[in-house]
Amino acid sequence: MKTIQAPRASAILYNLLVSQKRAQPWLLPANICPIVPLTFMKAKVPFEFVDISPESLHMDLDQAETRIERGDLGGLLFAHTYGDESTPADFFARAKSLHPEMLIVDDRCLCAPLFDANSSADVVLFSTGYAKIVELNFGGYAFMREGVDYEPVRLKF
Repeated sequence: MKTIQAPRASAILYNLLVSQKRAQPWLLPANICPIVPLTFMKAKVPFEFVDISPESLHMDLDQAETRIERGDLGGLLFAHTYGDESTPADFFARAKSLHPEMLIVDDRCLCAPLFDANSSADVVLFSTGYAKIVELNFGGYAFMREGVDYEPVRLKF
């Protein structure tokens, strides 16, 4: 996996989204940080919310799998609620077997930063910005699987 850095984790997500050649909808957990859907809107990439599981407070994986089975998705963003470090590796594998072209982003922005990625996701995203476990007041980084389309974009602010 290659390492990507940017001033914010949302900048990495934006660059990833606009680098894809397909503009199919992505699945997002209903309890995601508001900056994430705003990033999708800025990138002009459609998305659909998936309810959260009352047991885990993560994305309801049964609902997500039902949606994945229907196909025509660009990706899935799995967020670790409250920084819970458990990763649904079996679900990621099933999702990829159902829809191999779909990207999976393992959003660990609320987790403690790691210096390597142990995930079957295509992208593992971390944040060191405001209100994170390690707050450097700026920055995001990601581990990205080789072959994932990614091109940094300069935006006017």
